[in-house]
Amino acid sequence: PNDFVANVREIKDILRAFGRADMPMVSTEHGFSAPAGVDSELRQMNGMVRQQLILLGEGFKFALPFVVKDYGGDFADCPEGDYGIFYNLTLELPNRRWSSRCVSPRPVAAALAAFSEVLDGFRPTAVIDTLGDTVLGYAYQNAQGATTIAPMRSASDRTGSHA
Repeated sequence: PNDFVANVREIKDILRAFGRADMPMVSTEHGFSAPAGVDSELRQMNGMVRQQLILLGEGFKFALPFVVKDYGGDFADCPEGDYGIFYNLTLELPNRRWSSRCVSPRPVAAALAAFSEVLDGFRPTAVIDTLGDTVLGYAYQNAQGATTIAPMRSASDRTGSHA
C-alpha cells in the first residue's frame, strides 16, 4: 500500500542524483496500523515483516518499526489505530499514551523476532523482481557465502501466503 517500494527507491534515486548513493539510509518510523482483532493483527504482522524485508533488501542499514507499544484505540480510544509491536497494558495512564509499565507482545513481535533470527548476519545482495507482477523478493548472503531468498506477495494480492 501507499507505493512503499516506489517511495523507497525514489529516496535512493534522490541520493544518487546528489552524488550521495553511499549515504547510509535508516528508517525509524514505519509501521502498519492494526486495531485489536485477528484479521487486522495478521495484516499488521504481514505488513511489518514485508516492510522490514523491503527496507533491508533495498539497502537500509537500520529499520526500526514505529512504535514499540500501542498508543491507540485499545485503551486511549484514539482514531489513529495501533501501530505497536506490543500491547500497552497500563490502563491507569490514559493521558500518557506512549508510556507503559506493563506490555504484552502482539503477533508481530514473534514474526519480527523470527525474521531477525533468520537474517542475522546476512546482507542484501540482489532484488528479485522477476517473480510476477504481485511478487517481489530479495536475496541475502552471509559472510560464509550462504544465501537465503525472501519472496513476498503484494499486500493487495490475497491469493496466497504472505511474507
